[in-house]
Amino acid sequence: MELALLKCDIRSAKEALSRCIPGGSLSPDDIYEVAQREGYSPAFKQIASADLLSKEALFDAVFSEHAPPSGKVFVLADGGLPDFAFSYEGSRLREAVLATPEFLFDGDLLFVWPNCGRVSVFHHEGGCFHVHP
Repeated sequence: MELALLKCDIRSAKEALSRCIPGGSLSPDDIYEVAQREGYSPAFKQIASADLLSKEALFDAVFSEHAPPSGKVFVLADGGLPDFAFSYEGSRLREAVLATPEFLFDGDLLFVWPNCGRVSVFHHEGGCFHVHP
């Protein structure tokens, strides 16, 4: 079975993001501000020595307190992937991210679960936060 993230049309991923965070853009800072304005309380967590960690360690740090839910997840990455997003089954997201040849965590990274309205964000400066109803 193929574990790599599947490329998908970025429009589908952006539409899913706008359903979860109406008025938000692809910017983590903007998502954070919109979430606060809409009454969510995203807690920003700084990941110690993020620039020295492996893809596996970064994934585990991002999702240590908020495990990925099941259901389709869109993964939007900046820096070199402007025309595509990725999608996968959330319950196997860790395996898929680790099997992907791209590092992914070298820029901003958005994980969007349209079925439950959750958005998890990795900020390129080494922090993360989660927005969910």
